[in-house]
Amino acid sequence: MTKNELGLLLHQYDVYDALQFVLGAQQAILSALFCKDVLQGLHDGVQKSTDKWASELSEKIKENSKKQEWTGVNDWPDNSVNIAGVEISSFFVQNFLIGSFYQNSRNALDILAQAANAGCLASIAKKIESVDFPRMKEVFQQKTYKEAFPAMSQWFEEIAKAPEFKYIDDYCNRTKHTCSLPTKFTIPIFNTENKATVPAFYREKDAEQHKAQNVFEQVPLLYEFLSKAYHDFMIVLKQEITKRTYTENRIYSVKVYQQKYVQSAEKGFSMAFIDATDDFSKMPETIQVLFARRLKYPGEKEEVQATNCFFDTIYVKEKGAIDDYALVGKYVAESPIGEDSLLRFRKYIKAPSNENGVPLIFQAMEDVKQKEKYYRRNHFFDVKTVSDDEELLQLAGLAL
Repeated sequence: MTKNELGLLLHQYDVYDALQFVLGAQQAILSALFCKDVLQGLHDGVQKSTDKWASELSEKIKENSKKQEWTGVNDWPDNSVNIAGVEISSFFVQNFLIGSFYQNSRNALDILAQAANAGCLASIAKKIESVDFPRMKEVFQQKTYKEAFPAMSQWFEEIAKAPEFKYIDDYCNRTKHTCSLPTKFTIPIFNTENKATVPAFYREKDAEQHKAQNVFEQVPLLYEFLSKAYHDFMIVLKQEITKRTYTENRIYSVKVYQQKYVQSAEKGFSMAFIDATDDFSKMPETIQVLFARRLKYPGEKEEVQATNCFFDTIYVKEKGAIDDYALVGKYVAESPIGEDSLLRFRKYIKAPSNENGVPLIFQAMEDVKQKEKYYRRNHFFDVKTVSDDEELLQLAGLAL
């Protein structure tokens, strides 16, 4: 499934924000693959240079033996690599890549936990900053969520108990919070294979003893585990999102009314609003908004484009009303939103209709954040412009 196809599917089930986490996990896994492949290439390079050196030394010993001369060693294999014009020890680079492989593997699982949080829990998702693999494992073990999402709960349990996960997790905890685990490189001069070994270590928290590991045997196996974990996760995610368990009251678009009169002493304004679906008192206490629209291009190509909702207040227009000023309520953002590459369904809470008896339309007109703030036609929300300013009318009608 392509990125666009997955985006369309997640949009269909109102969990489009989960896409960024799936893509993030993919990137982490690709980074782990890069580390694995470059490690093998560097290892092969060291092996090749060592074999060549040993072969040349052997020939030299044979020649000197015939002459009854001693063969001294005053040079050793050159195991440096050139990176962007800088000569660096191959073993330094390999040690760096080994640590990076484990960290990217661990990151991938944390980011998949974010995807599970956004995709399954949706409108009651845990805060992004508090989510990682152990946290979401605990969440999906709770009775409510285990019953609601049995397949996802099982995925977390199976990954958590896998010896591969335990090793990756413990390695990252040791190297991140305690000290490094320096890889031991050995080069048997007249043997067949160079070796890289991660030393044994013990994690007191779980009384877990990890034995020394041959990097070039272990890393491919761990990558295979990581790839399967991702593959299984995607099957489960696609299955669980179809339930739409916590996706009620999610909105992908609003409308915008903006007004400016050149001859008026009042400054122009704009306001975001939605049409009432019922009497305002019966509408939900909270809504969540993410601007995301499904676009179709010539040739049947489709994709979703999305951005965060930046309006702090969203008004509610009376059901069926023609008058643009017929506002019956409003929703106010729960918290501020800064500039961020992360997409979030922003939460809005139903607010009192009147502030000191001031009609809603006047509240909208006096909103300092929307004073003289105007918008052009775009993918994310419909714009209605009322003005005697021809320049503004032309600009507002131009699509972004």
